[in-house]
Parts: sequence; structure tokens; C-alpha cells
Amino acid sequence: MRADPRARRGAGLGSDRSVAVADVRVVCSTDRDLREEVARGRFREDLYYRVSVTEIRLPPLRGRPDDIPAIAQALLEKLAARQGRPAFRLSRGALRRLTSYGWPGNVRQLENVLSRARARARPISTHRRIEEERIRAALELAHWNVCEVPRALGIPRTTRYRKLARYGLLRRA
Repeated sequence: MRADPRARRGAGLGSDRSVAVADVRVVCSTDRDLREEVARGRFREDLYYRVSVTEIRLPPLRGRPDDIPAIAQALLEKLAARQGRPAFRLSRGALRRLTSYGWPGNVRQLENVLSRARARARPISTHRRIEEERIRAALELAHWNVCEVPRALGIPRTTRYRKLARYGLLRRA
């Protein structure tokens, strides 16, 4: 359902104008046990029953280090998309360091660390480097099926092997 663009005018943050909403889903997270907080009188019971319709318990990031590489790559891709730049790939050494850290701030802390690292990294300046990263990412998404690369990147099939060879991305059988 798309919102009526006219309903947005003048009803932004801080507005005193009401906007009708048909269906709302609230997703919230906490590092606290809300049942315990209700029992101790530190969280409203009526609110607990409104927000606890579907509960998903996830261990903290430090308890699932195997998830860190995928989460980190997704965060890097999100940061790159926001900046309109290609996503960086993390080296094995960087991944080792990320998975060995305790992450008391969980995913938010990981995102902040990656954001700072992205800001400090040298910019990618050449077309060839960007092209290589795009081809490598397409290959990884296609599980190294080289037939999928031209379609995914919009490059002619006839140049596929030349580009793969240029960047050393041809795998020998």
C-alpha cells in the first residue's frame, strides 16, 4: 500500500497535523528480559503484552561468531549503497579479528566500526578496480558459475573470459 503523497505535506516530524494510518507493525529489540522487568515493576505489563506478540530470542553477537562475516558484509553493502560506492570485501585477517572480538555493543557497535573503517579507507580510484570488485561479487553470488556473470552485470558474453582472465578470476577445473 502506497501512502498518499498529499498526506505527507505538513505532517512531518514535529507537525501538529494528524495522519490516518491503516496498519502498523512495531518491531522492537532489547537486551533485557522483559518478563523479568515486568515482574520487578520496571516495565509496564500492558505494554509488554502489546509488544510481545511474536518474540525472537537471539544470542548476543559474541555468542554467534560464525554469523559475523555475513553480518559484516551485509553492513558494508548497506554503507556502500548509502554512499553510492562499491562495497569493500573484508580480508581474512580482518574477519579473524572481527570474529574474535566480544562485541559488547552487538551489531550497532560492529556497524560503527565498519563505518569508521570505510571512512578511513583509501578511495577506489580506478575503473579496473571497481570492475574487478563487481565481477568478483557477481561470481560469488552465482557460486562461481561464469555463465551467470554477463547476465548479472550486463556485459557481453564474448568479453566474459577476457575480463575473468584479466583479473585472475578463472578457476581451473
